[in-house]
Amino acid sequence: CLTGGEPTINPDFIPFIKYLRESYEERFKDEFECGFAITTNGTMSEKVAQALLEYFHFATISYHSEADPKLKRKILKRIEYMDKNKGPYFGLKVNVMFHALYFDECKDVCNYLLSKNIDAVPRIIGEEPNSRSEWAHSYTEEQLQWMKDFWKNDTNRVNRTKS
Repeated sequence: CLTGGEPTINPDFIPFIKYLRESYEERFKDEFECGFAITTNGTMSEKVAQALLEYFHFATISYHSEADPKLKRKILKRIEYMDKNKGPYFGLKVNVMFHALYFDECKDVCNYLLSKNIDAVPRIIGEEPNSRSEWAHSYTEEQLQWMKDFWKNDTNRVNRTKS
């Protein structure tokens, strides 16, 4: 899995992932099974998104609500592009990073993605709710209840689709 910072920003990203995938297919495919995955912020170009669809098995896109509105529109457009063009063996998930100050926007993004059958996962920012860490967000009881209800309803939705 490629992650950490933003891996797609490297100018040699596409040649590198093409090399990795081709090397695996040519030299190691019969020795061990390997799935190629990436975690990205989704700000890549359409060309890079197409390369992800071609060379990876799974992508996790982290949606950050505190980003510039123009950038957030681009990310949603990229998510929709990848979902529309993915093959049957490509998985896509969107981690919606629930910034406490943009909580309603995050809820809207989750609901929008789910309405398009795109896997949206709300994520609390920080180690745990109301953590004292400088990176953690403080959530209201209402916000935490929304999260609990989402997971309860999402579990029901997943169980219904598996039946």
